[in-house]
Amino acid sequence: MEIRTAAKDDANGIAKVHVESWKTTYKDLLSSEYLANLSHQRNVGGNSGRK
Repeated sequence: MEIRTAAKDDANGIAKVHVESWKTTYKDLLSSEYLANLSHQRNVGGNSGRK
């Protein structure tokens, strides 16, 4: 396994994992409507500037 710094081309995959993990983790805490409206497309770019 190789661990590397994320590149811009990784943004879509990272966003998909983020959204799917929220849907799984918070299914009993947040409304299903809220979780259904989460979108990885809207999340792409949201990690820029984070370390």
